[in-house]
Amino acid sequence: MNKSDKGFLTAYKLRQDLGIDPSKCINLNDVAEKLTIRVKRKDLGAGIEGACKSSGVKRLVVLNPNPSSPQKERFTFSHEIGHLLIHQSSYICTEDFFHTYKTQNDEEQEANDFAAELLLPRSAILDILTQKDLTFRLIEHVAVKYCTSLSVAAIRLIQTFNDSAALIWHNGQRLLWKVKSDHCSLKISDVISPMALAHKTDDSKWDIKGNVDPLCWIDNEVDNLICEEETHYFTKIKKYLTILKFYEDD
Repeated sequence: MNKSDKGFLTAYKLRQDLGIDPSKCINLNDVAEKLTIRVKRKDLGAGIEGACKSSGVKRLVVLNPNPSSPQKERFTFSHEIGHLLIHQSSYICTEDFFHTYKTQNDEEQEANDFAAELLLPRSAILDILTQKDLTFRLIEHVAVKYCTSLSVAAIRLIQTFNDSAALIWHNGQRLLWKVKSDHCSLKISDVISPMALAHKTDDSKWDIKGNVDPLCWIDNEVDNLICEEETHYFTKIKKYLTILKFYEDD
């Protein structure tokens, strides 16, 4: 088992062993019960979303009693189960560890990979992407179907997408974080170009889609490259989620 695949393969095997249909939203309480993992909710302090403890055959997951959303709690829950199954030790996990695009900690990344596969199995996401184009509406559909946050669904779809694409979270001026598909080798700019379609959204126009000059989003010039941008503007928090898909112009 490659180190980078440990989280994915552990979650995949767990789903197989428990006979969980990949097209269905997983019941994490049932999973914990079948694995004899005790679950409790307790305030662990500022910035701590979850923790777990393993002592012999006894295993415990502790969750924040006041999560910002049920979807966030599901990812935290899955993440902690991953620690118990993969690392078989005790962990206290801060909010930053749950961002797959931020953490440099190998064990936390493995727990994130486990959570992503447990909640959004790759086989099901591949099936969805063979039937539907990668769009913001598809991200919403997958998030609702599998009871995850938009960001978790978006990252999973981008990472599974079988072409060159990138997901950009930004404030209209600068990039906040990005995730690229395995097929994307382009260098995404940290600065948001004023020519990007994102700047044509506002409080009354949340979504926009169309082709733009690739140099609006990338730093390296590539001949015969088509860039398709789709941006959704979140009015309450004044942030943007942009999907970029890159194609060669035949």
